[in-house]
Amino acid sequence: MRERIILDKKTNRLGTLSYFVKCVMCGKEFWITESQFKDGRGLYCSQKCYHSDPLVIDNFNKSFASFKKGKASWSKGLTKETSIIIKRMAEKRIGDKHPLWKGGRAKMTGGYIGVLIPEHPDANVNGRVLEHRLVMEKKLGRRLVHYEEVHHRNGIKTDNRPENLELVLKYKHQGEIQCPYCQCMFKIK
Repeated sequence: MRERIILDKKTNRLGTLSYFVKCVMCGKEFWITESQFKDGRGLYCSQKCYHSDPLVIDNFNKSFASFKKGKASWSKGLTKETSIIIKRMAEKRIGDKHPLWKGGRAKMTGGYIGVLIPEHPDANVNGRVLEHRLVMEKKLGRRLVHYEEVHHRNGIKTDNRPENLELVLKYKHQGEIQCPYCQCMFKIK
């Protein structure tokens, strides 16, 4: 095993200790962190130096010499029987059969809640539909048209109670809106 050559050490303003060391292969000087030092790393300045070290090459060759010829490599994949067993196990844990199933609800990009309904005409590529649109469709008893948007009165995107939702047209959804309940004016960007 090679010994690390420490030239200097210092503590930065956050209190982290750093070591100035010398590469055991080429002699280049470089800084390493305290965690790298504790883990025994920081002997080499680059992967090139690491892979050119005769000790590393020798250890690598020794570790693979124990494999017998004709024996299947660990990287060749699973046997047919094992892959069938894994597939059967996975089928038992799909959707509502999975212990972590949350009813198909998930937070989507933008902070809105999406519900898993792949057969819905407005479903995205992942099969999710925005929950607030579904709630409004159920309240109205019809599908929403593309120019209709659902506005959250209290501004909380995950609050999809029917009394918190109102239908607005796209061109009126931008700018200032007056709340029909409290008569307050507020802007929507």
